[in-house]
Amino acid sequence: MKESKFQITGLRLKKFEFNINEDFNIDKMDGLKIDTKTEIERFEGNAKINLKVNIFEKKEEFIETAPFFIKVVMEGIFEWDITLDDEMLKYLLNSNAPAILFSYIRPHILNITVSAGFPPVILPLMDFTENEIVNSNEI
Repeated sequence: MKESKFQITGLRLKKFEFNINEDFNIDKMDGLKIDTKTEIERFEGNAKINLKVNIFEKKEEFIETAPFFIKVVMEGIFEWDITLDDEMLKYLLNSNAPAILFSYIRPHILNITVSAGFPPVILPLMDFTENEIVNSNEI
């Protein structure tokens, strides 16, 4: 086994909002609602990536069905070897980087939901191949 040519070199939890929904009706709950967006800002040899995750966005249709509302933004700095070809780099930035950042968000969600008296919420593994990318420059 050898070290990857694509590495995360910095990590920062930029935003974490958690609100309990007092209007929640457990009889109307219909599974976990997760929405993600990825912002990529690419530089020479590295990129800053922000993964935004909403769990039960505070929308009218979720008012009774959502036990809580969570908004998280995790930022990562990624660097790569110059020998990576452009197609592979694009795949790594668009799919792998958000999946890596999501893995750092997972324990925060678990801890806050348990601390708030809910059953532990273990976020599922996510496929980021069709993730929404916003504010990207030359990917």
